[in-house]
Amino acid sequence: MVQTQARVIQKETIAPAWWRLTLAAPELPPLLPGQFLLLRCADRLTCYLRRPIFPTPLPPRSIQPPAAARPRP
Repeated sequence: MVQTQARVIQKETIAPAWWRLTLAAPELPPLLPGQFLLLRCADRLTCYLRRPIFPTPLPPRSIQPPAAARPRP
């Protein structure tokens, strides 16, 4: 079990009482299928969210290397 701090960097309302959270947790290792998160709000030990959170992967980012770093054809 890994315990780390994360920061909410985006909160999007999907429907009434439904939100999509984007978290930043640089110390968290990549998650494997079937793993989940239990979130705790602030520093309170009794303030866990009521359900496990199953993260969804972000779409891959397309990164173009600078022109000088691209291989020549």
